[in-house]
Amino acid sequence: MSSCPHLDGNWACLNTDGSIGNEVGFAAAGGIARNRDGEWILGFNRYLGNCSVFYAEFWGILDGLVLLIDCGYNSVFIQTDNIEAVKVIQEKPLNGSNFDLIRRIHQLLTRISHWHIWHIFREDTGG
Repeated sequence: MSSCPHLDGNWACLNTDGSIGNEVGFAAAGGIARNRDGEWILGFNRYLGNCSVFYAEFWGILDGLVLLIDCGYNSVFIQTDNIEAVKVIQEKPLNGSNFDLIRRIHQLLTRISHWHIWHIFREDTGG
């Protein structure tokens, strides 16, 4: 598991991953969150059925953000091993975008005071 910076304040580190199984119709997303001191806050997962790994990555990020906001965290470091997901989230949302998950993630990020997202290598995710 890649470490998050130790900062003052109400920071959480969210490490997410999406995966596709060898069987048709088996995709899942999940992750863990730790507080600014590296202590475990929560873990989560979701069965998605049949979808792309790209879609699964976004579900992991969305679910993690919802849970952390519900827990009262207002500053989040997001880590994912999918560089394309990092790029899409860093970009400003496009008007007329037809990807609801990305819009929902951007809406959640407006409710967070501070956030950063960065790519980590798969071997650093613990997966």
